[in-house]
Amino acid sequence: MYLFYPETEAARASGYEHFDHVSARLANGGPAVSETAAQGMLTAAATLLAAPFDQVVAELAAIKHPVLYANGLDDVMIPAHNSYVAVQHLDNATLVLYAGAGHAFLFQYAKAFTRQVADFLAA
Repeated sequence: MYLFYPETEAARASGYEHFDHVSARLANGGPAVSETAAQGMLTAAATLLAAPFDQVVAELAAIKHPVLYANGLDDVMIPAHNSYVAVQHLDNATLVLYAGAGHAFLFQYAKAFTRQVADFLAA
């Protein structure tokens, strides 16, 4: 809960609802994340975190396509400030920050985020 939902009543309620939903899907044979996929994600994250800031900035600056960058304002894993810094190095970025949300903003604000993605892709 700590990594994904802020310590507010509304956020925690959303988190418990989401975890109940995921648990029910997994219990009914829903898709599980493979060990290979999980390790790949951890490796990618470690590689990014180990990269020098100048390298990350150069890679961001090389992206010329439109980018939708979204985050929760209360994300303890990737602070909102980091998202703001990242979009400063993108030529064509839209930054969306969700108030009262953490790393799981896309579950907490699923409908709003879905609309945002659909509008971004339609543009």
